[in-house]
Amino acid sequence: MKVENAARMADVGRHQPCLLPKGEGAFDVNSRTNGGGVFSRYRLCVLLGVLIVMSLVAGAAFAADASTAQGPQSGEIGTNEPGHVILAGAMDGLDEKQRLAVGDRVSFRVLQDQEDAKLLTVTDAGELDVPELGLVMAVGKTCGEVAREIKSKLEKTTYYKATVIIGIDQLNKTLSGRKVYVVGQVKVTGPQEIPAGETWTVSKAILKAGGFTDFADKKRVRVVRAGAHGKPGKTIYVNVTEIWEKGRTDLDVPVVSEDLIYVPARAVNFY
Repeated sequence: MKVENAARMADVGRHQPCLLPKGEGAFDVNSRTNGGGVFSRYRLCVLLGVLIVMSLVAGAAFAADASTAQGPQSGEIGTNEPGHVILAGAMDGLDEKQRLAVGDRVSFRVLQDQEDAKLLTVTDAGELDVPELGLVMAVGKTCGEVAREIKSKLEKTTYYKATVIIGIDQLNKTLSGRKVYVVGQVKVTGPQEIPAGETWTVSKAILKAGGFTDFADKKRVRVVRAGAHGKPGKTIYVNVTEIWEKGRTDLDVPVVSEDLIYVPARAVNFY
């Protein structure tokens, strides 16, 4: 009986398939030498290998997401990354119409600082006290003009690249305290107060002075402007005939506080 059972078991062993191909390192689940313990260790090694690969893939994906979310750093200013293109275009939308006057309040910030905007007020001298730069003439200029001027100065002193944003926070609706002086061939000479919140030009000043006299040289009206911080002044010539008769409003020069508008007499007068 024992011999018959042994023969039957041997026959079953011959038809039982192996899990791995025979060869070096292979084993048979029916082998008493390898046994079930070796097979269990094999499965454990495969499982550990899969877990290690999954961990490496997840770590690489996390690092890529963190790098994307971090964005451009302040030390990388001036590179050609997309973020810097956005910063460069931020100044295109600044106001180019409303000209600043004494007492106007504006918000000021440099985007590269990543700080909240600061409120600055145009002083009686027509200037803004800009952080890290000092006094900058602002009266008679738009926010866009002042921002570009500040940008140019900051990039020469403190910043490699500066994206300057200036916006009107509040206009001074009271008396401006700013004056211009109109003299020469006009009907009413003397000082004029510049209305608050309004862009005052040479032609407007002449109209408020009652207009020209009969002997005025309308084509060579002079605006004499004092220089800032002890610098030499300058003289601007304005052809008011072109402005009034041909609609050349682009030639109508905005005046600033303390400007002198002089209307000369014609060289030859016809009676």
